[in-house]
Amino acid sequence: MGAARKPERHKRPAKRPRAKPAEGRKLTKVGNSYAAIIPRQVMAVLGMDGSDRVTYTTDGEALIIRPVHKLPKQKHAKFDRLLDETVEQYRGAIMVLAGR
Repeated sequence: MGAARKPERHKRPAKRPRAKPAEGRKLTKVGNSYAAIIPRQVMAVLGMDGSDRVTYTTDGEALIIRPVHKLPKQKHAKFDRLLDETVEQYRGAIMVLAGR
């Protein structure tokens, strides 16, 4: 008889990094609105920096803030190139429509 095989261990899925909860943060008055300060650790976990945009909603009890994911730079470059080509191709029609 052969050697007994050990049962295979299943790998647990990798845990997403989490930031420590920040309780008791004050809101900051900005003009006629209020701003919540997002700690650097939370920004790092979400892969955000100070130039990122966010969306926010509420479920009636909690404020839900989500980052707006940016397109990779290669996609921006491709979009910009295609936009330039399209504008150049239809420049005459665009100028007519703009009334020039």
